[in-house]
Amino acid sequence: MLSINKKSWKIYVDDEYLNFDKSDLVAFYLTLNALEQYKEGPDFLVWANENYIDASSSKWLSYYKSLDTITNEIEDTLTSFVLYEFFHKNGPSIFA
Repeated sequence: MLSINKKSWKIYVDDEYLNFDKSDLVAFYLTLNALEQYKEGPDFLVWANENYIDASSSKWLSYYKSLDTITNEIEDTLTSFVLYEFFHKNGPSIFA
């Protein structure tokens, strides 16, 4: 589960080496990596094979189809968060 500013998303992460629970930063990296893998992949079958997922499962197909919306929401949330933090620390005078 990825949570940012009180928003949460369930993201499948292939954690082959069991590193997810070692730190929040590692978990965040693995989550972003999973989303990048989705965005760069050509289709569901390739994504399913890369993640060792049963491609005949309607549950996984439904999840895959939801990833476009989830990815866009996370990108928008991260962009807003980073911009807020930047202006909060630096102020708008940096562009004056």
